[in-house]
Amino acid sequence: MNRTAPMLSTRESLAFGVRTVLRARNLFMLGLLLLVNLLVAAAVALPYWRRMDEATSRATRPGSPFDLPSMSFLVDFRAANGDLFDDLTWSIGAAVLLMVLLHVFFAGGMFAVFHSEDRSFTFPKFFAGCGTYFLRFLRLAILVFAALFGLDEARRRFLDPLAERAEAAQTSEWGGLLWQWWPALAVLVVVALVVLVADYAKARTVVEGRRSMLVAIVRAVATIVRHPIRTIGLFLFVAALEGGVLIVFALFQRVAESVSTTGTLVAAILLSQALLFSRLFFRALHFAAEVATVKDLLGIPLDRGLATARDLGLKPGPAPAPISPTFRYGGPEITELPPIDVPAPAPVPATVPVAVPPPPVPAAPVRDVPTTL
Repeated sequence: MNRTAPMLSTRESLAFGVRTVLRARNLFMLGLLLLVNLLVAAAVALPYWRRMDEATSRATRPGSPFDLPSMSFLVDFRAANGDLFDDLTWSIGAAVLLMVLLHVFFAGGMFAVFHSEDRSFTFPKFFAGCGTYFLRFLRLAILVFAALFGLDEARRRFLDPLAERAEAAQTSEWGGLLWQWWPALAVLVVVALVVLVADYAKARTVVEGRRSMLVAIVRAVATIVRHPIRTIGLFLFVAALEGGVLIVFALFQRVAESVSTTGTLVAAILLSQALLFSRLFFRALHFAAEVATVKDLLGIPLDRGLATARDLGLKPGPAPAPISPTFRYGGPEITELPPIDVPAPAPVPATVPVAVPPPPVPAAPVRDVPTTL
């Protein structure tokens, strides 16, 4: 594969994704997604708000809203409001299912935006991507949930009994702690790998126009195995940034605990929404950086003009030569040919028919005929 530009490093892919997500239109897109999340949460919480307020007023507890309730308070509250919790369980389950479907739906739009030429949000582009990739990403989500369910069953049937037997056989306290914590860490690592494979399967689906999710998963696994530093390193880098933001939010939470009750409630609402917006930002950052990585690994020329050079800290180079679009029979997509301006032919001047005289007919020779008197 001929390349006219060097491959992007992990740092450059991350910078590419950060500059893409920080564009004003893309931040507006994240704000819209946050608004949708708030509307869904309000639709679930409002029917139970009055009943919850009455229930908590009968069993109030002192302290800040940030403080975790005691176990005795939770037991008494659950016993006194059993019907409320039963109804709320079904509502929360329906809300979780709706949020999963919305996440699958909006993921297609975000990938379509980040794969576009200008990498900026517009309503037609976003919703066209949502509709195009919804069923494909839904099939991928079903496969991911099946893999996670199988992983949980394997942990419950095989890993947990093995860890319990090994922990019982240990004589030192450190050995017992090791066998107590490493199964959970192993499951966490495997779940992170499953999520990473699913994200790269989405990226390859959008970039390559794939329809089979099984093939996309196989291609995503091949990408991660062939380029572990670029793919896993990028994932860990973004996860470390997200962890740092969570630590900052935890520090702000401790500061907010010392203010008045009204201020604490307002601070709790603002912090929760800011935390949710940061989660959306880092999720979008994953998508944008993965799209850039997949396109670069496939040899698809990225824009090396002035704007992208500023994104990556590179010098602007010559733009790639334009490729004339052609029709592909049997391919995943058909590119429409641009209109061609062809000058109209010059009018032919009308000619007047001219009568041409026929050629003269030669006269027959006259011969003398003898006559008899």
